[in-house]
Amino acid sequence: MYFYQVLQSCDEFKVVSEFLAIIKCQDKCSVNKNIRDALKTLFQKTPKKSDNEVLFIEQLKGRQDEGENLYNVYLLDRSDKKNYSIEAVPWDEVLGYAVDKASLSTYGNVKLTCSFTIA
Repeated sequence: MYFYQVLQSCDEFKVVSEFLAIIKCQDKCSVNKNIRDALKTLFQKTPKKSDNEVLFIEQLKGRQDEGENLYNVYLLDRSDKKNYSIEAVPWDEVLGYAVDKASLSTYGNVKLTCSFTIA
């Protein structure tokens, strides 16, 4: 499954709710609108599919920040077997990356979508 398919399978209300639970912001109404606008923009992009890169998420063991669990979100490039950040990767590429089946099974499509989008 590709990231754009995970994103499309999500209920928008649940994604926005998860985002608002993750971030700490005083103006949640403004953030709510920004998240919805960002999701609309992502749905309009054409994914560049690639089976060479795989998106992963994992909880950092024993690490918590102010009582919250911390997660590592990364990209595995199968060609060189190295992990990379997706921070500066264009969205059309991220949308077309494969998603690790175990990560999807463990965290579900909503948490995965929010984690990859925030990364």
